[in-house]
Amino acid sequence: MTKSASAAQIARQVVDLASLPEVYIRLRDLLNSADYVLPQVAEIVSMDPGLTARILRVANSSFYGLRAKVERISHAVSLLGTQHIHDFVLATSVVRAFRGIPRRVVDMNQFWRGSVTCGAVAKLLAERRGFLDCEHMFAVGLLTHVGRLALYMKLPDNMTEAHELAVQKHVPMADALRASMGFSDVEVAAELLGAWKLPDSFLQPIRFSASPSAQADENGFERACIVHVASRTADGETLYPQGESVIGIIDDAAWDALELTPSDFEVLLQGGRELSAEIADQFLPETA
Repeated sequence: MTKSASAAQIARQVVDLASLPEVYIRLRDLLNSADYVLPQVAEIVSMDPGLTARILRVANSSFYGLRAKVERISHAVSLLGTQHIHDFVLATSVVRAFRGIPRRVVDMNQFWRGSVTCGAVAKLLAERRGFLDCEHMFAVGLLTHVGRLALYMKLPDNMTEAHELAVQKHVPMADALRASMGFSDVEVAAELLGAWKLPDSFLQPIRFSASPSAQADENGFERACIVHVASRTADGETLYPQGESVIGIIDDAAWDALELTPSDFEVLLQGGRELSAEIADQFLPETA
């Protein structure tokens, strides 16, 4: 594939190489139907013992803060609800879909742990803004950088070039990718997630996360700002390990919209580090 390839072309090729598993497809189709019942959701999830065990592990973690111990997947479905179950199965499915990328191309453990950081910060920001779907924003944040995996698969040399540029020049990864390829990773992510038929609640915040001001809808703008800050924060943790401030690569519009101060950001950063460290192995044991 050449540098002149478009985001849509890359997504179309990758979607055939990194397909989502049957358990997610069946769950998505069921939830899109008008007459499903919760036992059917539990039955589909139970098709995958590994997935079932992981859902139970996370359901009993501090991530959800449930008071009662959850021992059956049917209990988890009734307590967490179908949106949380969908998002968890989706996140796990995407991790599995990209397991085949060689370590010499990208360190998948480091990549997904950075993505967990992105999800953790998005969740904390959503809580700070009074959102009711904070765990969903975690899932959105977790998948924000999935376009980079598609690019690692199809344009690894360009990804290496963009990574070096981002580190050396202290510029956002999305900007470095656009300079190298003519489009950013979030454009690829939006195309890929669209091909996977994910809902707009995933696509729109990710699509506009590099440039939140391009999102005209007020509610969508705030969500794009949350993902923007989460993405830049996660990049700061992985791209700038020498302690360079990430504040300078956060868009002023997002900074203002979320009413963040430097001291607020430091608290957010520390909270994101703690939450991601706590839940990374629970969400992503395959990368450990």
